[in-house]
Amino acid sequence: MRIHFTNSGTKVSFLPRQVAESIPFSSDKVPEILNYFALQVNSKEAQVIRDEIGGCEEPNMEGEEKFCATSLESLIDFSVERLGRNVRVLSTDAGKKQEYTVSAKATMIGDHKAAVCHKMRYPYAVHYAM
Repeated sequence: MRIHFTNSGTKVSFLPRQVAESIPFSSDKVPEILNYFALQVNSKEAQVIRDEIGGCEEPNMEGEEKFCATSLESLIDFSVERLGRNVRVLSTDAGKKQEYTVSAKATMIGDHKAAVCHKMRYPYAVHYAM
């Protein structure tokens, strides 16, 4: 399968869980992943795949619980396990590149439980959640 890497501002879709689970996602399977997506071993795209998978495989920091979700179902499962079923989903879109000034500490309302995630650079939607 030939792929085109999108920039981080471009939307890519989650794969259904069954499809996502059929595609390897681990550093010891990088040659298979590159072959699946028809990527050259020394290409920039191949390095992006290595970097992103490597980030997912790094040990958790103290108190951190992280997960790389390769399907929407797995992201939901992770969130429900951490937060339960009565949740509120919030989303942001990054605007244009600019400088920001933080002027005050933000406070969370409620029980302070949250699952935060961001999309990763990958041929299909993969989200790093913690």
